[in-house]
Amino acid sequence: MPQVVVWYRAYCGLMTFLFLLLVGVGGYLAFFGVQTLPTSGPEEEVAIQASGWFYLVAGSILIWPFALGIFLGNASWCWIYGIVLICLSFTSGCCLPVGIPLLIFWLKPETKRYYGRPA
Repeated sequence: MPQVVVWYRAYCGLMTFLFLLLVGVGGYLAFFGVQTLPTSGPEEEVAIQASGWFYLVAGSILIWPFALGIFLGNASWCWIYGIVLICLSFTSGCCLPVGIPLLIFWLKPETKRYYGRPA
């Protein structure tokens, strides 16, 4: 197994953990944020609850693909699944320093061979 596969699985685990935190923060903001955070009007209360619901829904959706990425084997389609997950994380700038080197090593011939793809 190439070392990049181990790093990819660790990256998926970290992203799963971060999305789990996002779900927690979103739930807190959606249900308790208005009572605990200082607001100056109803517009801010709606904004706090709306952002909480957005975080809750987005985190709940995105947690599953990354959690699945930890446990996938080495079938040919799993290599493509990995590229999609790595590139999906590029939507956040904080993931770029880890995601770019991961993608570079993911595209190497030895990783493709491990997944049964033509190099």
